[in-house]
Order: sequence, then structure tokens, then C-alpha cells
Amino acid sequence: MIAAIGCSLAACAPIHDIKLYATASLKDGSEVFRGTTHGQAYGNGVLSLQSDKGATCVGTYGHNADRSGFGMFECSDGRSGNVTFATSGFRATGDGEIAGAPITFIVSRTGR
Repeated sequence: MIAAIGCSLAACAPIHDIKLYATASLKDGSEVFRGTTHGQAYGNGVLSLQSDKGATCVGTYGHNADRSGFGMFECSDGRSGNVTFATSGFRATGDGEIAGAPITFIVSRTGR
């Protein structure tokens, strides 16, 4: 009986600390960022990216039950940016900008 209650409670608990891989690219192809996201299935999380030019970028995001989200980040070289995205399962795609330059954004189990 106790095991059944525990499973029932675990099934109802929100999913925490999902780690997915992220890739962001300047639309002109001049820079690529790769990294990870950690967070809840629907809720807030942390984004960490490393540029192929050497900058490290960190920030936060919010993901809503309606499958939309928004994130903001700051980079070690002084740039900052944001992304808006839509999700389907464990995949998110979207667009944004970094220091005014347009980027594309993908989050998935592989980052592609």
C-alpha cells in the first residue's frame, strides 16, 4: 500500500532538472553557441552557452504550459541577448538576438 501511494505521488510530481542541449547561431553563420539547459518541464530554468569565438553566456528562461517560452542571457564579452521559442516534446525552436544580431535557437536531446 505504501509503495502504491509513493508511486502515485511520484507520478503527480512535476519533472525537475531536465537537461537538454542547446545550439544558437547567428543567422549570418559567423558564430555558433553550444551548451545546455537545466530546468523543469514547464517552468523556469537556466541556460548556459559557449561561443565558438570564446564567450561564455548564461541566463534564464521561462517555459509555459502553452508551449511557448522566453529567455534572456548575458555573455562574458559584454553582449546580451534574448530568445523566444515554441516547444514540442523535448524540442524547442525559436529566434532571438544577441547584441542586436539575429540568431536562431534550438534545444533538444542532441542540440540539433
